[in-house]
Amino acid sequence: MNSEGEKILREFFDYAKDCRGRGIYDFAEIASGYKRKVSDGKLVCSPSQKKLIKAISDFLAVDPKYQKRLFEPKK
Repeated sequence: MNSEGEKILREFFDYAKDCRGRGIYDFAEIASGYKRKVSDGKLVCSPSQKKLIKAISDFLAVDPKYQKRLFEPKK
């Protein structure tokens, strides 16, 4: 039987594979998309999943490539 953490990581990696299939390869973009998906209530949010979302948020808060994109003008 898989642990809750393994299920959550598998879900995240499945989401990442789907993104890669659509031509999205940037980790920050994939992570922020997954965070939005969970935050929008499309997925049930367990305590372990909240920890993953917190880790993603912490990463995005200091990732210079992601931060730069936040301030670029929209095309």
